[in-house]
Amino acid sequence: MRTFNDGWFCPTNEVYSIVQDALKRYNVEDYGAVHDGVTDDTQVIQKVINLCSLTGGEIFFPQGIYIIAGTLQTNVGGINYKSQLYIPDMNFTSLQRPTIKFKGEVTPNFVQSNGVGNAITPNSGVILRSTINSTTPYSFILASKGNPLNYRNYNYSTVIVEDIQFQVNVSANKASLGGIGFNYGSNHIVRNVC
Repeated sequence: MRTFNDGWFCPTNEVYSIVQDALKRYNVEDYGAVHDGVTDDTQVIQKVINLCSLTGGEIFFPQGIYIIAGTLQTNVGGINYKSQLYIPDMNFTSLQRPTIKFKGEVTPNFVQSNGVGNAITPNSGVILRSTINSTTPYSFILASKGNPLNYRNYNYSTVIVEDIQFQVNVSANKASLGGIGFNYGSNHIVRNVC
């Protein structure tokens, strides 16, 4: 493993591969996700996240556009996630700190634009597309945050996000929320995400 100057650890590719191979797979289609670009998949995806967070695993997203139309979650067990989807809190003292991996079927097309202004909004790959406008500062489609009793409000789950594109609702050429909010997470890995 490598360490950075502040003492935080970063797994090597070898460790990443071992963790990846050991994860149980939860296919969101098996739980009712439609990913047709029309149907709201927010509740189904959150249900799978909650299930996966109990023991850890990989949340697999087949190709398609997943509409995220749910409201911001501002009071889940006393935690203000300020996000439409959230990683449930894992306390610092917990002996089991599950790994939750969000995995898209294909790598996003990084050549496609983000859909701002007159640009064409991408419609291929695995896309989590928010349909809401938010006036709440620092709000996201997906966020991780811990209980206020945790050290610095950190969530101590390990979260990996790979091969997924997050699209936020844009009005007047300005995004009203962000894609991922992991500023309160203790161990997160993001690969091939836009």
